[in-house]
Amino acid sequence: MKFLKAFNNNVVLVKDSSQIEWIVIGNGIGFQKHYGDIIKEEHIRKKFITTEIDNQISLDDILHAITFEEHQMTMDIVQLAKKELDINFSSINYLTLADHLHHAIVRSKEKNTLSIDQWEVSKLFPKEYAFSKKVIDYLKCNYNFHLPASETTYLTFHFITVRNNWELVSQTMEMTKLMSRIVEIIQYDFQEKMDNTSSSYSRFITHLRYFFLRYSTEEKTTYPLNKDIIKLVSEKYPRAFNTGKKIASFLYEEMKWTLTDDELVYLTFHIIRQMDKGD
Repeated sequence: MKFLKAFNNNVVLVKDSSQIEWIVIGNGIGFQKHYGDIIKEEHIRKKFITTEIDNQISLDDILHAITFEEHQMTMDIVQLAKKELDINFSSINYLTLADHLHHAIVRSKEKNTLSIDQWEVSKLFPKEYAFSKKVIDYLKCNYNFHLPASETTYLTFHFITVRNNWELVSQTMEMTKLMSRIVEIIQYDFQEKMDNTSSSYSRFITHLRYFFLRYSTEEKTTYPLNKDIIKLVSEKYPRAFNTGKKIASFLYEEMKWTLTDDELVYLTFHIIRQMDKGD
């Protein structure tokens, strides 16, 4: 590969023999390099095709700032996430995580800790949250880097973003707030806490996740129900059905999403399973 320009000593822009441009990462890979110099493959630790990265992130700002050690941390985390969560990072996912780690390091040195509402993240996404705690321990043991406990939530957002094939963590944060509010509506109506350790709760959260994914991509449901079934459910389970209607009103007010009758019935079934009571 031929060297085109350096973002810093560890991150450079190159072009391969097919004239495709890549961003490549390696320890000192850009040091004293000049236009047209050869970059050997064995010196490259990670690479991205530039067309995989769009304008939603400030590429120059991120690549100029991140050190090789921070890239190494990110690569380690990506490999651990692939193994334990079975998720794969896109180029944007990788760079936004690296950028987050960089700023977390800066904040820790300045003793400037971010605060964030938990939104019951540990209950909504227990597997990803538990993994985020492992990541913090891993960075402490392997890099002597001490992330504050508040970073657990932010890391969880990154892993959920990857799982949902989204590019922006802000989408995951918005989804999480909506989920938390829906749980609050159900618990308030039934005056009972959900068992967030149960399998039915896990299925409910998964249902909400895919529901939000469908609506965010404007994908319509493909499993229409018979109108008689809808009427039967509304009559047999009026309490859960009415709670579902409250959730539908909330989603319309917040997101301008209009739930179909079919989606309202599926939501009602999940509410019934959660509360495990008749109406």
